[in-house]
Order: sequence, then structure tokens, then C-alpha cells
Amino acid sequence: MKPIFSILLMFWGFMACHAQNGTKYLSTKGGVGLKEIHTGGVSLDFNGRYHNQHEIFGEWVSSSKTDYQTIMVGFAAKPALLRSNNSTLRLRAGAGIGSDTRKAVAAPQLGLEFSQTLGNRMDILVGNVNQAVLWAPKQERWRLLLALGIRIPLN
Repeated sequence: MKPIFSILLMFWGFMACHAQNGTKYLSTKGGVGLKEIHTGGVSLDFNGRYHNQHEIFGEWVSSSKTDYQTIMVGFAAKPALLRSNNSTLRLRAGAGIGSDTRKAVAAPQLGLEFSQTLGNRMDILVGNVNQAVLWAPKQERWRLLLALGIRIPLN
């Protein structure tokens, strides 16, 4: 009975061990886009299996040219496309909902994100975001953004 209990305890302990599974990150990003657009954001990233991630984000986007601003929150799934020792390239697909100064907007997003892990588990992020902003003025419907950021592990 004692050996069976020991073996079951070992299997139960090893089942809870997954590399990169369950790690949470807090990240901040800032960037620029075409047509004099500036962006900033904060997100909470959750690692999944096979180095895939899910992100809950909040972002602010402002156009210097037209004075148009949006604030959005949303969700993005980020499956890993390529990975080496400390570098990962991910596809970032998601959507955000929020408002401008007059009405509600929604924005499906698609882009790429490259992350380079530093020695202390922090990541440097470089990514692009392509957005189609629904219910926005015609000149503000398409956004092409390039963002730079840092991701800090929470656990």
C-alpha cells in the first residue's frame, strides 16, 4: 500500500509541472502608426501550452492629424509561430470594444508580435497591429501601428 501511495503521489506532483504553463505577465506598450497616430496600452498576458498566450488589453489611440481618440479594452489570442531559445514570434488576433468621444466603436485586430526574453525573465516586445475600426469616421477606419514595449512576469 505504501509503494502504491508513493507512486501515485509522484505522478500527481509531476502532472502539475508544465513548462511556461500558467505564467502571467503585465506589459506596457507604446507606439506610432500611419497618419500621425500614437498609441499606448497595458495588458495582462497568460501563457498557455506550447508557448501560446492569451492577452486582455486596454489601449488608447490618438490621431494628431484629426484629433480623433479611442479607448478600448479587448482580448487577443497569440499562438506561437516561430520559437528559438529566447525569441518568439507570435500571431496576434483579437478584438477590442470601447468608445471615441462620441459613440461606441469596435476593432478587430490582426498582427505579429516578436518577443525577446532577457536574463531576468522580462521580455522586450516589438509588434505591429492592423485594426479595422468599425463605426469610426471614414479617414480613421484603418490603422497600421508599430508598438514597442516591455513585459514583466507576475509570478
